[in-house]
Amino acid sequence: MQNQIRPGMSSQACIDAISGGDREAGAVLLECNMECGGNAFEIFLTILDSKRLYGSRICELYELCGKDVKRFIYHVKTELPNQETGKWGVTGEYAMQFLRRPELRAARQFGRPNSFWALEHPPTKADYEYPII
Repeated sequence: MQNQIRPGMSSQACIDAISGGDREAGAVLLECNMECGGNAFEIFLTILDSKRLYGSRICELYELCGKDVKRFIYHVKTELPNQETGKWGVTGEYAMQFLRRPELRAARQFGRPNSFWALEHPPTKADYEYPII
C-alpha cells in the first residue's frame, strides 16, 4: 500500500486522506490537531500514514485509549505497530527511552499486522505504562 499523504497536500486534504471519509475519524484527527497544533500535527498525520492507520481503525484505537486524545497520540507514536506489516517502531519524544531500555522494546514486539498493542494490554489497566518515564 502506498502512503495516502502526498507532498503539497493541504492539511484538510491530509485529514480527508487519513480519515478515509469517516466522520468520526475526522473528528478524532481534528481533536489531535487541537492537541498537537501546526507542524507537530502534520508530522503526526505522516506517522499515522506510515503506520497505515486509517478510517474507522482510528476510531477503534481512540476508543481503546478511553477517548483520551493525549493517550491516543502517545499510543500511535509509541505502541502502534505498522498495521500492514506488523513491524513496530517508536517515533517522537519517547524513542530514546526505548533505545536505553531493551525490556521496553521486547515487551512491544508483537509483529502482527492489524494489531493494536492496546488490544493485548488495554490502556485502562493499572499496569499500562503511560507515559513512559
